[in-house]
Amino acid sequence: MDDLVTWLLAQVAKDEHRIKRMTLAAAGGWRYDRERFRLNELDSEGQVRWNLASHADGGEQPIGDVLGEYMENFQPARMLAECEAKRRILEDLGMCLNSRPADPDDEGWVESRAEEARDILRIMALPYADREGFKESWKI
Repeated sequence: MDDLVTWLLAQVAKDEHRIKRMTLAAAGGWRYDRERFRLNELDSEGQVRWNLASHADGGEQPIGDVLGEYMENFQPARMLAECEAKRRILEDLGMCLNSRPADPDDEGWVESRAEEARDILRIMALPYADREGFKESWKI
């Protein structure tokens, strides 16, 4: 399972890298303009850098509240915080896998905790199942 921890940490690092690239592009985040049905990318001062609207047949069509609210809620800072949280969870789970009981009477408890850690790792791997390097043996 240590290989799964290592692989998951690499996936989180890839996510973090992509988010940081996006952060450079949208330093001020995203804001949905409900009046004009546009998703605005903001610069570091909160000014509109550019906006996105769907185009069909040469005319402007609204992208819809759903997409706008989605982008507005998944700001780069929040996504980076999620990467940090995942990294900390993975590190803790890795320690659970490698724990050894100080007292032989605790061996069953330590093994039970390690089994729970393996289950959680497999669950955490599910969103990444389509990425290169994912092993079928990791599926739950």
